[in-house]
Amino acid sequence: MKKNALKIIGAVLIPAIFACNSTSNDNASADSTAADTTDMQSSYVNLSTGEPVTVVKDAESGQYVYSDTKKPIEKDFFFVDVSTQDTLYGTTGVVVNNAVIKSPAGSWTLNESMVEREGDEIKIKTADGKLKVDGEEMKYKEGDTKVKVDGEETKTKTSDSKTKTDGAESKTKTGDTKVKVDD
Repeated sequence: MKKNALKIIGAVLIPAIFACNSTSNDNASADSTAADTTDMQSSYVNLSTGEPVTVVKDAESGQYVYSDTKKPIEKDFFFVDVSTQDTLYGTTGVVVNNAVIKSPAGSWTLNESMVEREGDEIKIKTADGKLKVDGEEMKYKEGDTKVKVDGEETKTKTSDSKTKTDGAESKTKTGDTKVKVDD
C-alpha cells in the first residue's frame, strides 16, 4: 500500500518539478507571471517632493517616464527605488548612489566632488561606476559592463556578450554565436 502511494506521489511531483524548473519554456509569453520589463511598474519616491511616483521605462526612447502621463521625468531628476533603496538618475534610471546630497534648504543636488559639469555634459563617478551624459548621448561603465546610448542606438558590452539595438533591429553576440533580429 505504501509503495503504491509513493508511486502516485512521485508520478505527480516529478513532472511538476521539471515543469517549474524548465529553462526552455516556450510558453513564457503566455504565462501570467511573464512580463516585459518595460511594462513592469515599480514604486519610486520623487526626491524633490518626497511623494511616491510610479514610472516605467519607455521602450522606444529607453528613458523613464511617468506611467500615467508618459511624459519624461527630466524635471524631477532623482528618484529612489523603494524596493532596492537605490538612488536613480531620473531619465536613464542609472544608479547614482552616494552621488547626491541634501542641501541645508532640503533640496537634493549632485555631490559636486563626484560630478564634473561642462556645458550640457555631466560626468558622475561613484564607487560602482562612471556615467557621462552629453545631450542625447549617454555612456555608463560599471565593472565589465559598458552601456552607450546615442539617440535610438544602444550598445551594451559585458565580459561575455555584446548587444547593439538600433530602432527595431537588434544584434547580439555571445562567444561564437551571433543573433540578429529585425522587426
